[in-house]
Amino acid sequence: GDLFMFEGSMTYARFHRGNNLKIMSMEVYADPWLWGPTRFETRTELPLPKVKVPVVLDEKILKAYIGKYTFSGDDFVKIRVDSLRIYMDTIGEIFPESETHFFSKTLDETIEFIKNSKGSVTGLILTQLGSAHAKKID
Repeated sequence: GDLFMFEGSMTYARFHRGNNLKIMSMEVYADPWLWGPTRFETRTELPLPKVKVPVVLDEKILKAYIGKYTFSGDDFVKIRVDSLRIYMDTIGEIFPESETHFFSKTLDETIEFIKNSKGSVTGLILTQLGSAHAKKID
C-alpha cells in the first residue's frame, strides 16, 4: 500500500496515485488525528533543494543574537552562544548560512535575525510550515 508510518512516532504519510499509477500527492497525519491531514503536498518536478553548508561567523556576531525572543504572550524562545556555536532552545544547535540566516540540520526550520537601521538585533523570523515573527525582549 501507499500508507507509511514513521518509525518511533505516530506520524503517517499517505501517497495518492493518478490514473497512470504515478504518485501525484501526499498527505501527512500526526496522531492524534484532529481534522484531517496536518500537511498536504502536491508532487512537483522541482529539483531537490541543495544541501545547506554552514559558514563560520565571528563570535562577536553570534553574541549579538543572545537573548529572549517573544512570539506572543508567553510563547518565547531563548538564543544562547557557546564559543562559536549558537543554540535555540526549541531546536538545538542552529547553523549560519549567512550573517543573519540560520538553519537546523535536524528539522526543516530556518531562522532569520532582524536588525534595525543601527545594526541592533530586534527580532527573528522562524520558518517551519509557515513563518512566525518574534520580537527580541531581552
